[in-house]
Amino acid sequence: MPVEFLCSGDRIITRAGMRVLRRIDTPAPRAFRLEFDHPQVIYADGRPVHAGTCSPAPA
Repeated sequence: MPVEFLCSGDRIITRAGMRVLRRIDTPAPRAFRLEFDHPQVIYADGRPVHAGTCSPAPA
């Protein structure tokens, strides 16, 4: 699902289980940050991405 359709309070399934999306921050055009209660690693196109920075996670 594209990030444009996500809202605060949506439930997101992560490898750690279900997490509630607390906030979506858009610090720059075409950039976003998903905020949860605790730091999470999400997967985009099969690659791990830090939810807080949208940068690739270390292997």
